[in-house]
Amino acid sequence: MRPSLVALKNETDLLLSGRIPSSEVQVYRDLHRKFYTPEHVWICSSGSSRGPQETAKLIALSWSALESSANSVNSHLEVTGQDIWANFLPTYHIGGFSIQVRAALAGCEFRDFSEVKWSPRTFYELIEKEKITLT
Repeated sequence: MRPSLVALKNETDLLLSGRIPSSEVQVYRDLHRKFYTPEHVWICSSGSSRGPQETAKLIALSWSALESSANSVNSHLEVTGQDIWANFLPTYHIGGFSIQVRAALAGCEFRDFSEVKWSPRTFYELIEKEKITLT
């Protein structure tokens, strides 16, 4: 698939892990609604630095920063429209989501394997089968 940056912007404004307890999902949605701005993507933090009294932690990343980063990576790697980006990270995580942005800005294909159980063998087989050039 060739992701569209416009579609990503229209469809993505809050990235939540499916592992968040249902009792906390509404807290994240309420925070998002309270501070929402269309120029940002809100990403749920892993919580590694969350204090015992905190129930939710969101990080707002501006689209301009995401695009700047993606353009820098694409330029450094000399990405072209002929490349195929593969993602093996969760798409609700900045690592996985940023690969979609890179592919969209470069106009190249994107393959999402975030739901595939990780193993080096599977990784290699998918890279070969799908003719992946970047991951």
